[in-house]
Amino acid sequence: LTCVVGTPTDSNIVKVGGPRGKWRHEVKSTRHTQFNFELADGNILSTWMHQPRRLTITNQQPPVNDSCVQMDLIDRQSRGQQNVRLWFDHDRNLYKCQFQSIDNGQPATACDSLDQKSVRRSITNLRDFQLQTTQELHDKCRELTGEKRTGRSRRQKRSNPFIMPGTRWCGRGNAATREQMFGDEIEVDMCCFEHDSCSENIPSLARKYGHYNTSPVTLSLCECDDRFLECLENAGTYAANRVGNIYFNLFKIPCFRRVNRTVCAEKSDRTGECIRRVTRSTIELYQSQTYTSVYEL
Repeated sequence: LTCVVGTPTDSNIVKVGGPRGKWRHEVKSTRHTQFNFELADGNILSTWMHQPRRLTITNQQPPVNDSCVQMDLIDRQSRGQQNVRLWFDHDRNLYKCQFQSIDNGQPATACDSLDQKSVRRSITNLRDFQLQTTQELHDKCRELTGEKRTGRSRRQKRSNPFIMPGTRWCGRGNAATREQMFGDEIEVDMCCFEHDSCSENIPSLARKYGHYNTSPVTLSLCECDDRFLECLENAGTYAANRVGNIYFNLFKIPCFRRVNRTVCAEKSDRTGECIRRVTRSTIELYQSQTYTSVYEL
């Protein structure tokens, strides 16, 4: 994985609003952060987070959050025949796929427009992606457009840990050994190790506290995520900046807090009233914080 931070896209102006300038929401240029992933089949996935550089809101109208993620599959195996561009909205839900885009591999000047039909049927979030093979990306796009999904490639290895280069603990799973507990990027690796050691979490595809985690990533207690974000910001390294951007800004991993709720366990057959109540532990999910880059974007 490689990361490019601070590449601006200049002079993109978008205006939304009523006539005669009653109110307007103006984006004066955008900025983006780029990540490059190499898939298990050798193809490249270039990813950009597009964010408005400056907002102007008048007449006390709420701002429109038009940040998005552009993900371009660069097919190196069959000379671009499988190229596809995926668009994710602010909540990281997939809303559009473009096959054979002529500028594939280059950052767009602005977020592509939403297809309302696709938005209504989209149930795929970026956090649900394994980011392993070209086949997976094409299947997700077929699901979005309502086409029949093809079979999963036998070569896809869902259990392969996705580990940030230079670390042993930053990613899915870990690569620590008795001989080498931490990688060369020891500051950020220790942050990831502490986060992985969170006292309360819900592993991927597991049920705890009455909640089934359907995503391929572990959900952590919000207090653990808060310490993780603070640790990354205090580390102040380029590697920590990459991890913070990917975890909090790109994938937007939610966190949870445990709560106790009193529920009815038994009702009267005659009146339907509750005759026995019990207290059960459950969780509430919260949106992740935004990581503030220590580098100028």
